Amino acid sequence: MTNISEFANTHPFLLAIIIIWLLIWKGLVLWKSAKRNNIFWFMIFLVLNTLSVGEIIYYVCIKIKERKEKIEIK
Repeated sequence: MTNISEFANTHPFLLAIIIIWLLIWKGLVLWKSAKRNNIFWFMIFLVLNTLSVGEIIYYVCIKIKERKEKIEIK
């Protein structure tokens, strides 16, 4: 594989799955960070593209934090 266009021509279905995967995670985390007013994280995730690894870690950490906060409220 020499470049992205060759990959796209030989594996269009795989490329579509990768793009959908990235958009889902990027959208979730941008929404969550904006909603929580985390401007720093919003800008980091908007600019950097790390195959959604950072986005997944952020999302899981925020979910754990929200669950702890919800338990403390009850």
